[in-house]
Amino acid sequence: MLTVIQTQAHPCVSLQQIKAHLRLDHSEDDDYLTHLIKVATDWVEEIIDSPLLNTTFIWQTVLSEPHIGGLTGVRSGRAALTLPKQNVIELKRIAIIDSSGQKRQVNYRIQEEGARTMVHANTTHRCFEIEFAAGFGERAESVPSPLLQAVITHVACHYECRTGIDRNDYLSLLQMVQPYRQVGLS
Repeated sequence: MLTVIQTQAHPCVSLQQIKAHLRLDHSEDDDYLTHLIKVATDWVEEIIDSPLLNTTFIWQTVLSEPHIGGLTGVRSGRAALTLPKQNVIELKRIAIIDSSGQKRQVNYRIQEEGARTMVHANTTHRCFEIEFAAGFGERAESVPSPLLQAVITHVACHYECRTGIDRNDYLSLLQMVQPYRQVGLS
């Protein structure tokens, strides 16, 4: 289970930016536009598997038995876990959860696998709780411009055509975010 425990208080794209892009000078649709900013941001973050602004997560997971090939699992006294988000900026803590529900910190090492972060822990336990932070930075200026433009364009497409985005607009949006999407085995 992945839980957000801390995120930035402000969106990466402001309502004022959206209204300027759409050349709107009224406030009748402000609530709807704010909703669209959230939807568009969530869409971009889902596509690239990373928050745009720094976000802290707690991830609780149970490892399966070792897979053939040893991709993830517990093998020879070591557990290997691939974190569920990209652009990890800090691993705050890793703890095992024993059969009585007690949490105990363990030693670990980090290995970068492309855009993914793999954690290796010296333990045979299979239940873990990991606190980590991921994102491009604390301010919108830290987010790559094509990703911010994808959010703005997504909002504009939905605002201007409330029945949905046509195929060409959707493909254009995908082209903006594709360079930030890392695909691989995990």
